[in-house]
Amino acid sequence: MQTVLRAVCCAQRVATPGWGHAAGMDWWAQQRLNMMLRAAASAGDCSRVHLLLSQGADVNSLPPDRNSALHAAAASGCVDIVRLLLVRGARSEVCNDAGYDVLHRAVCNGHAAAACLIAQHARAHDHDTTFSALHVAALGQGAHEEEAAVAVAALGAVAVGAGADTVNAADACGYTPLHVAAAVGNHAMVEHLLRDGADTARTCLSRVTPLYLACCNGHAACVRALLRAGASTAVVDEAGTSPLYIASERGHAECVRALLEGGAFTATVTPTGASALFAACQHGHATCAQLLLDAGADVEAAIHNNHVRPLHVACMLGHVSCVRALMEAHARLEAATSDGYTALHIACSNGKEECVRALLDGGADVHAVASSRASYGCTPLHVACVQGSAVDVRVLLDAAAKTEARTTDGCTALFMACSAGNAACARVLLDAGANMEATNWHHCTPLYAACEAGHAACAQEVVDAGARVDAADEDGDTPLHAACANTHVACARVLLGAGAHVHATNKLGRTPLSISWTSGRDGCASALLDACAHRSVECAHDVAHAHVSGAWL
Repeated sequence: MQTVLRAVCCAQRVATPGWGHAAGMDWWAQQRLNMMLRAAASAGDCSRVHLLLSQGADVNSLPPDRNSALHAAAASGCVDIVRLLLVRGARSEVCNDAGYDVLHRAVCNGHAAAACLIAQHARAHDHDTTFSALHVAALGQGAHEEEAAVAVAALGAVAVGAGADTVNAADACGYTPLHVAAAVGNHAMVEHLLRDGADTARTCLSRVTPLYLACCNGHAACVRALLRAGASTAVVDEAGTSPLYIASERGHAECVRALLEGGAFTATVTPTGASALFAACQHGHATCAQLLLDAGADVEAAIHNNHVRPLHVACMLGHVSCVRALMEAHARLEAATSDGYTALHIACSNGKEECVRALLDGGADVHAVASSRASYGCTPLHVACVQGSAVDVRVLLDAAAKTEARTTDGCTALFMACSAGNAACARVLLDAGANMEATNWHHCTPLYAACEAGHAACAQEVVDAGARVDAADEDGDTPLHAACANTHVACARVLLGAGAHVHATNKLGRTPLSISWTSGRDGCASALLDACAHRSVECAHDVAHAHVSGAWL
């Protein structure tokens, strides 16, 4: 589909509205340049922005969400990039899909200097006359109290003492001066505006209050001032997130402390069921998590649709400090997600060794069986072998994990390691005495699983440990049959080197050689002939077919 679209666009020289196209440049190459420009602006990489612009990147290109390179620079707060893009003709009045122009992208991310520069440019070009002189003063020229006071005094006509109508005047995006001052951390201006009757309950375009913006950017002094003025901690934005949630998500511990002291409810959750504690644990903010736990946050509050709890998400992402804090708060180690996985399963499936050790030290059940039908009754050892962390496998074995525990389809941990191609895990299991001949319900051995999937290193590990190379499954297929059926030449050579029976027949009378011919490739067939395989009567039809088709010989 992409090829067809490209052909049509190139043939007709079509440019998507808002997406620049340099003369003579391939349309797709232009889009790549534009995308890289936005990425460089977002990363604050000024030299790369210079380079990409010199190569023809379009300063005003718009992706589907309409966040331009200038939006990205404003959000990152890099004044040099903002200035460069404006000089190159970037349009500051363009709004993204959420309705925000670049000025408000800078403001809501707390970047006063970038916002000042954009505001000056916008006023010079009459782009947004609703962002008043008082809004500009609220930026504070760097958010220092002394500079904020100077900025206010310099305005004269809108100095402190203006009426409530002035201080509550909203711009095109619904931002009042109080929103602006709170967002950039201009504490002096926040206090001035509150004394002059600024409304703490006013919301902007996305239903965000000044308190929410202060919490977003970690301005604890502004948070305390707003709370003293009666700001509500319960108002949520359009996504359903509260000031406490956003402060916890971003790790602003002093804001979290102020909100809790101001009566914020720890039980408030988003529409999906995520609590502030969940957000803190998801992002690894242990101090915030501890504050919430001390305030009585529900350690078991789970996401609605998958039952993922704070402990689960902390283990998933490897935030061991949060894991320890949750365990000290008596989080249930056996609590499972909707997929039936406990915290230990999740830590093992993501290779988080520190979390695995912490959970085991805290009494997590090393033999826990995943309870959901979809998870096949895996133990933590099974999922560690699939994930491939040999260290976690060793830790679990040291905690007395059973190597012979089986899933609902009869697979042992060694089988899972071989099937997934994790040779280091297989070696650890074999050293621990794992049964290399244990089969699943289809009578497939770990060696068979390795050869079927093409994992020669695993096959070599099991062969070196003395596995029977000719053990057949319920259909009579040996590991050599499996390797040849899937044209895994390296596995076939491992088996042949260990003396695998090249004439073995399955229940259909097929030999590895006949199967390798049927696959239409000669790699395994050559290996078999090198091992002195002979064409049998049973595969005469395949031999004839190979002669006629020229697939082999």
